[in-house]
Amino acid sequence: MNYTLIGSGNMATFVASRMQAAGHTCAGAWSRNVESMAALCAEYGLPQLPAFSDIHDGPDALILAVSDAAIPDVAKQLQLRRTTIIHTAGSVPLNVLAIAAERSAVAWPVYSIRSAALPQHRAFPAVIEANGTYALQVVREFAKALCDTAYEAGPGERRWLHLAAVMGNNFVNHLLGVTTDLCAAHQLPVSLLQPLIEQTVASIRTQHPAAIQTGPARRHDLGTIAQHESMLDAHPDWQALYRAISRAIMDRFPLPEGT
Repeated sequence: MNYTLIGSGNMATFVASRMQAAGHTCAGAWSRNVESMAALCAEYGLPQLPAFSDIHDGPDALILAVSDAAIPDVAKQLQLRRTTIIHTAGSVPLNVLAIAAERSAVAWPVYSIRSAALPQHRAFPAVIEANGTYALQVVREFAKALCDTAYEAGPGERRWLHLAAVMGNNFVNHLLGVTTDLCAAHQLPVSLLQPLIEQTVASIRTQHPAAIQTGPARRHDLGTIAQHESMLDAHPDWQALYRAISRAIMDRFPLPEGT
């Protein structure tokens, strides 16, 4: 595949590394951040385009690896008839690319991508979507370079999956951050909790999370819940999290009638 790359951040670095490893050829790379673009091009041997106007119609794909908010603005500046344009965002609709090209697609790697610690494996999926047969063929080839699994999703399915990913990954990571800070605030080693957390992660590989739910909220232990909430008086944000999640668990697991 011959491709053009727009962007120089985390996702662009990941794309450049995987496309190079797969043997694909970059026709040119551009970013408004000239310094980071130069560094990316130097690292992966990409031809750096001096100006946005140097992006031309013709390569098999144009990979738009920019922030979600920037995708519509960049798309408005492109007019592609032969090149398939592909963005890599989980929540941005495919139709924002309609103004830019006749053929468009999405390939969203369902993984946290950080240029400082690029994944060294391929054991994660990419969710793909395309506006036609040809674009689907191109995005499948692109996804094959990124990872081992491509999952084709409909127009609304990808956005629901992205929402689930935010709750299951970003929100959980925030809670783990609060856990770490709470332990640090009381000079407790968070490592004492790691086997418990790892047990939970391992369990949900084979069981529905509801089947392994434990804790005071699951038991409707109001005394322990009240005690925990009072312990968090000095941290109202953490207290609000504790209260909201405890309430959600109790609502999901109501006590039997007559209890």
